[in-house]
Amino acid sequence: MKDRDCWFLKVSFDDQPEITGLGEVAPLEGLSLENNIRIESELIRLKDSLKMQGRPADLEPVTVEEFYGLRQFSSSIRFGAVSALLDLFNGGNSKIFDSPFFDGSPISINGLVWMDDADQMLESAEKKIKAGFNCIKIKVGSLRFEDECSMIEQIRLKYGVDRLTIRLDANGAFSPGEAESKLKKLSEYGIHSIEQPLNFNDTLQFPQLLKTSPIPVALDEQLIGIYTKQQKIELIKTLQPAFLVIKPGLTGGFAEAKEWISLAEASETGWWITSALESPVGLNAIAQFTSQFQPELPQGLGTGNVFEDLFEHPLVVENGYLVLKKDQKWSF
Repeated sequence: MKDRDCWFLKVSFDDQPEITGLGEVAPLEGLSLENNIRIESELIRLKDSLKMQGRPADLEPVTVEEFYGLRQFSSSIRFGAVSALLDLFNGGNSKIFDSPFFDGSPISINGLVWMDDADQMLESAEKKIKAGFNCIKIKVGSLRFEDECSMIEQIRLKYGVDRLTIRLDANGAFSPGEAESKLKKLSEYGIHSIEQPLNFNDTLQFPQLLKTSPIPVALDEQLIGIYTKQQKIELIKTLQPAFLVIKPGLTGGFAEAKEWISLAEASETGWWITSALESPVGLNAIAQFTSQFQPELPQGLGTGNVFEDLFEHPLVVENGYLVLKKDQKWSF
């Protein structure tokens, strides 16, 4: 994936055009339920929805969505529109939420090791660890299983569980017939969790594999397209995951993400939030949203550095933390 499409929304009040809010619409090809044609048509309809006079009663994402009728739109539109509106309502200074992150508190994040050949992935993991990350997430399922195990073993032999947390992300790559043996083998390396070992349909057909897995299972892609509260409750109850991995841009925006978090905590299910290759505009909104909950686990907010920057911004990764540098400005 060498590039991606995204749209930026700029909103303002008619009587104060100099104050603007900015949001990002960033569907992810292959994962988002919407495509570019649908996004373009929805953006035209969005203009009419945002002509509503007045302001919502409060700045809760669900209230903003209801006031402007945004629940009729797809996930990435809801994510971008709410981001832009909250930015506007907060003065147009890239403040989306009242959160410690906006005030300068860093967020602990995992270092992401992308799919490559085994030697390159091992080198990437070493670089992440030396850069200060004490939690890394390794993409598995694209190489020979033996090579992936050898790579993970080398990392674990050098860095014990008290020094380094290792998360895995299979992106649905394991088949039901092989999942049990692969999970058993991987568990030998002190793995914190594995995201989506089975694909969407296999997860629904073989829920017992998740419940008996020797590695705690985190559901990621499984959450996409699940929008009603009852559907969310049923998914958690039926599959009993150890963790939920929530991507606000793909799972219905901030209102839906907040409901996932509430239901996860009510069922004593762990969770963390992950960005999905958004630009710094979207990543800033996600980080501020995440910081409100003061999470203890490292979050998956390190994807902002994957593509070349389009503009100057104050988001920096330092020693395993995402930081908003207050002395640096946005320059679009």
